[in-house]
Amino acid sequence: MTATLSAFSASSLYWFGRYTQRIEGMLFALMEAHDRVIDQQFPAGQDLMKKLGVTISYEDASEFLEEAVYGDHTANLLTCADNARENAIIIRNHIPDGAFVAVNKIWRLFKEQEQSLHAIDIIFLENEILSLLRTVWGSLRQQTLRGIGDELIEFGRIIERIDLYIRTQDDLNYVLIQQEALNRIGHRVSRSYKPAAVGHSDKTRLLQSFNSLIDTIITDAP
Repeated sequence: MTATLSAFSASSLYWFGRYTQRIEGMLFALMEAHDRVIDQQFPAGQDLMKKLGVTISYEDASEFLEEAVYGDHTANLLTCADNARENAIIIRNHIPDGAFVAVNKIWRLFKEQEQSLHAIDIIFLENEILSLLRTVWGSLRQQTLRGIGDELIEFGRIIERIDLYIRTQDDLNYVLIQQEALNRIGHRVSRSYKPAAVGHSDKTRLLQSFNSLIDTIITDAP
């Protein structure tokens, strides 16, 4: 792998996939929790964030969104956008223009919204951010020549989907399905890849197992 792609670039491709997927996965989770808060299930937002290791407080559904997107905690979406953009800059020559531009625009819109006098709302997240995420994925799919960089991005996306699912759900059937796709990519990318296997239901151990898989492909992931 390193003959055509440096370990640093490989790591950045993986994390680009993870952080961009994290924005998407979190958006859907936040919008569902937001609707439940509106429907008189007030703790729904706190319950979601607690599963992600974060404690927040809010007075209403609108404030819940503000806390989730811009709050002073590790799971806020602005930080995800920052990290996705930073990795996009590093791998600029390995991703299509459409994906690069869209990720930068996501970051800029979050920053502009943070500085505006208007509260963030579901319409902004659906019409602006989710639309741009579709542009990112569409741009990547349209590449004529797909290579190891695309595989690493997809590997990161699948790991991120598994991570969020393990943290927020109890049924592991989805993880088993995703695991098969993950292992196919891993074997294509590296001969040293060690396949993932769900052999227990301990969430902490599962997260550690899946999140360390990238180390069997590249040894200096950030």
